[in-house]
Amino acid sequence: MSNACGWSLLVNNRHRPILRAVARKDGRDAVKYGQCIFCPTGTVGLEKNSARSQTSALFGSDLVVFFTPEQGHEKWNVRPLSGTVTHPTLGEVATLSGYRIYRRMLWGKFLVLMDEESQELHEFSITLFDKNGLLRPHFKTGYRSGTGCWGDELNEDVLAYIEEITVKEEYCRQGIGSQLVQGLRESKYNPRISNIVCWPSTKDGGASKAFFIKNGFRRIGRTQFFGYSMDPKHPSHRILPSDDVQQSVREAFPLPPKPPLLASGQNLYEISDKIKLERQQRFPIHCAILSDIYPPSSRSGCSSLYAADDLGFLPMHVAVQAKNMIAFNTLLDFGRVEDLQNYHNADGVTPLEALHDTMVNGRQRMETLLWASWPEYTDTDLLMEYAVKTAMGVDTGCATVQDYIIQNKHG
Repeated sequence: MSNACGWSLLVNNRHRPILRAVARKDGRDAVKYGQCIFCPTGTVGLEKNSARSQTSALFGSDLVVFFTPEQGHEKWNVRPLSGTVTHPTLGEVATLSGYRIYRRMLWGKFLVLMDEESQELHEFSITLFDKNGLLRPHFKTGYRSGTGCWGDELNEDVLAYIEEITVKEEYCRQGIGSQLVQGLRESKYNPRISNIVCWPSTKDGGASKAFFIKNGFRRIGRTQFFGYSMDPKHPSHRILPSDDVQQSVREAFPLPPKPPLLASGQNLYEISDKIKLERQQRFPIHCAILSDIYPPSSRSGCSSLYAADDLGFLPMHVAVQAKNMIAFNTLLDFGRVEDLQNYHNADGVTPLEALHDTMVNGRQRMETLLWASWPEYTDTDLLMEYAVKTAMGVDTGCATVQDYIIQNKHG
């Protein structure tokens, strides 16, 4: 993807400026074809390295990768990360920007600080981690874990996040972007980084994803994020690209298009009513459940009982997440118990997992983003959770639903 400045974009998931000024300060880190050459005065002696001579002969051995420590950032535990590739005559030909995230002192505050930094880091943090910066349990086992190669090692203190890599359009596909990534791995300013994470753009026909896969990144679970471990023995390094999860659950079930802009003479309520009516016509059972009703016509065994919505969620998912016990029991009466095992949707979750995520995320949102005291799980939450587990044959650990509510009230 290129912009008006003629730069090819490798990572960019939000509408933001493509290029960012890189402040060069004393103590720059020069990386030449993967070798770290320290240059506190800015004078660099270069040595040709034939092992990494993948770059076009146009550059020869003249390209230098600089990684610069940026000072003065207000948050010491979330620090900007900048890198450049320069040529003696052509000047700056590529840049990398991102963040170094230090989680040791972020216990209980991780989601808040990521949310304050940017929308992209907010999406990254709430997708993969809890409020303490620890990987969510469902990425370690089960369907959402994908290949299962990622686990507790993502909880290690220092994490690098690549926000964007840009290469001048006329110098693309000459190995320059790969040199930037290699430079990040070997920079003296990042000795404690244990893992690098990125979110490849989906707006370039897969070029960004292919770039990071080529450089050793592998998908984290079934999310849109990819990771690289600095540990050469990490399981991800043994996964061939063809064996990795090929698309995230969100790619399999893309979000519906946003409503069109208001035309002359239209108002927001008219557009909203039109969308609502269209959904009622397409997914009548889903909408009836959300309206806390279950129409008698559904008892005729219509196909809507079996139909997923545009994000793959079945009526059973909606009934459980909405905690509509009447709809839940009615679906069971119609023999839809197998739907409790279904995870083919945009979140990759079963109805029970969807309910649990809603309960846990609600608690974390209140405790972290809203700075409020979380009281307890409601009786309605726990009653539905108990009913679903019982229908699935899962051991609840309690003899009665009242015991279950008392035991799990506080998480």
